[in-house]
Amino acid sequence: MYEGFEIETNTLITNDLSINAALGMTHSDILNNPTVGGVNVVGKQVPGVSEYTVNLGANYRKPLNNVLPGLEGFIRTDHNITGKTYWEPSNFTNRKPVGLLDLRFGVDTEDEMTLTFWSKNLLDKEYNAEYSAGGFVYRAPGRQMGVDFSMNF
Repeated sequence: MYEGFEIETNTLITNDLSINAALGMTHSDILNNPTVGGVNVVGKQVPGVSEYTVNLGANYRKPLNNVLPGLEGFIRTDHNITGKTYWEPSNFTNRKPVGLLDLRFGVDTEDEMTLTFWSKNLLDKEYNAEYSAGGFVYRAPGRQMGVDFSMNF
């Protein structure tokens, strides 16, 4: 059984700066299969379902007319936190909460071209992305960086 809610807000602080925040909560209980491997799991949290998520972000955009007319610069940060996650029905193993920081910055023209430099997991947080029966864990990717260029025509 899953019960939960999410609340979200987006706020324009100035003409150039906006922030967003979101909180999601999930209550999940195993209702059937009273035993798994001889362990009573009714009432335990469903594996792979995080108790909560928190997302915080800020976006800043500014025309660069003094430097490069016709261009607008932008920077965006996102901090995403995923709560404790149990890996199997008995709730014996779990991943502690994980917080990741992402960053994007670049320049664009009026609906024509965008150049974006980005990083996911900027602080290179080490954590397990997945767990499989038998104790196999799968490491999440470390810091990833890239460049995107797009053109509308």
